[in-house]
Amino acid sequence: IMATDFGGVINANRIYNIINLSTGNTAATPPIVTGILFRFTGGNNAIINNMISIGSGQDNGASYFGMINLAGSTNVLNIINNTVHIAGTVTAGGLNSAAFQRGYNTEVATPTITMRNNILDNQRSGGVGKHYAISNISSTIGWDANASNFSVLNSSSASTIGNWLGADHTFTSWQTASSSDGQSFSGETVLYTNIPNADLHLNMGTTPTVLES
Repeated sequence: IMATDFGGVINANRIYNIINLSTGNTAATPPIVTGILFRFTGGNNAIINNMISIGSGQDNGASYFGMINLAGSTNVLNIINNTVHIAGTVTAGGLNSAAFQRGYNTEVATPTITMRNNILDNQRSGGVGKHYAISNISSTIGWDANASNFSVLNSSSASTIGNWLGADHTFTSWQTASSSDGQSFSGETVLYTNIPNADLHLNMGTTPTVLES
């Protein structure tokens, strides 16, 4: 879903089976797979209650982003109650991936952002790229204290839970650098009903967890 010059809500979608077979590996002009892309949006916008599953069975080096925000300015973007799962093992080359990313290359996004109750679960691995749960490579503008909170941030590598303005972070250092996610969790096992078809309802059994009780 691509939202350009949009002021509204993207709600209750199941997004999956998006494929990009390009073999390009240049970050400036990357092949990209993304579930939801916001670009040059105005007014108040929201991404709510979506399930995004990408990357399953895909071993190429494209950039995979569950949600990405590009080139916004003074607008508001609320990202609430979404579940993103990125899968796949890159066999050669490879660009970065992120369950959520703000900005890309020369695209600077500065909306006022609020993220709550999201599961950002990036289990993609391999290649020379890095695989983040959450990434803000854009700006501190519009990212207030606890802009993101009450969420689950998972990566296939504990050293790349977050990317803050180009620097890699563990969960603890991400909390410090971003002044966010004080009540979030990381490293939690998340079991879903059907990943390839983006049925990301939790399937955790009857034992209480931090995700559900």
